[in-house]
Amino acid sequence: MALLILALAAPLVGPCLMANAAVDEIKEWPLPDSETTDLETMGIALNGSFVYFVEYQGNVIGRLDPLTDALTEWPDGGYPVDIVVNSSLLYLTEWASSIASLNPLTNDLTRWAVPDDPSYPDELTLNGTYLYWTEFYNDKVGRLNPKTNTMIRWNVTAGAAPEGIVVNGSFVYFTENYGYRIGRLDTAANILTEWDSGTAHAPYGIVCNGSVLYFTASGKIGRLNPKTNMLTTWNVPTPTSGPGGIVVDGRYLYFTELFGNKIGRLDPSIDGTSTSITPSTPKTVPTTTTPTPQLLKIIPLTTILEPTYAVTIPSINPPFTEWPITSSGPSPHGPGPYEIAVGIGSPVYFTERYYGRIGLLTYLGPQFAVGGEVLQADGLGLLSSFTVPMLSVIVATAAIVVLTKRRRHSYTDPHL
Repeated sequence: MALLILALAAPLVGPCLMANAAVDEIKEWPLPDSETTDLETMGIALNGSFVYFVEYQGNVIGRLDPLTDALTEWPDGGYPVDIVVNSSLLYLTEWASSIASLNPLTNDLTRWAVPDDPSYPDELTLNGTYLYWTEFYNDKVGRLNPKTNTMIRWNVTAGAAPEGIVVNGSFVYFTENYGYRIGRLDTAANILTEWDSGTAHAPYGIVCNGSVLYFTASGKIGRLNPKTNMLTTWNVPTPTSGPGGIVVDGRYLYFTELFGNKIGRLDPSIDGTSTSITPSTPKTVPTTTTPTPQLLKIIPLTTILEPTYAVTIPSINPPFTEWPITSSGPSPHGPGPYEIAVGIGSPVYFTERYYGRIGLLTYLGPQFAVGGEVLQADGLGLLSSFTVPMLSVIVATAAIVVLTKRRRHSYTDPHL
């Protein structure tokens, strides 16, 4: 209601300064049994209008349609950790020493056993035909060709605890959670290159943007240019927040803050602290196996979820913006945002590990009205060059829609 009053009053403001006219909102879908069971909602991936995710403790592969609030769940049984999507197939790492694929159209699950049980496959990425993953407790990087059932695994430095993984060109990059390094595997030459992450804290998520890599670590976001060996770091405003999953969206990087219970955003065009580092290049010896896949048929369950909505007010400390997740829930640790994905049009989806929910950050502001003109402060271009009277009509209409929508939806690690 306050937003509606503000919008109706906007034409009277004239040349005065009006800040934060838009609404930043977090929408959450509580999953079945999340109030009574520690589901540990972890990996997330987007495909078209669907949001796919896995529940580690819940032993479930999930699909959410955010337009209809419809949830489909497939029982897994392998303790899934991460998920990627390739056309109509879903691929998973399973903590029970396996890689799996699910065809959501036929409900067929295929599972490949990873040797050295327990091997603990962890983070997962897809590059063409191949699936790549890290083995956190086994100090290995694995690759599977699901068409030929050929599996190759490379040893990395002992005690490194490889975690996040991404493929860029012919190289596989990964974070070393205990080794405090960024690793690169040349799968053709079997050469391992390692750069000191410079943080002295556990690097976790990793993503590539062009030829450079960005990663999360304790209290920091890092950038590595493997061509120049230049490392740049930025200190997150909340130093003990536990930056985790990270994704690139245009000029920005979005990341989760597991302990800080926030969604963060970095503008890397604002300089951080840079230094040059010298990598090491040890050799590694791969092993090849051809596991026989196990074929299963699983029956999904479908239900309709009841989402909740809350306004979130960001704190802005350039180059960072942080949105707090303020909802209450079943865990004393808060929601624990874990992995993150950005869709077309920049919706920011994330999993809540401790609350057992799927979250969506809708970001519109801040805008500043000066002399009757509304200026978009961050360059997203969602609302730019509107006059204040024009904006008042737009915001008033949006407020009515939001209030109506609220009324319609108002219902009486192993890594840490």
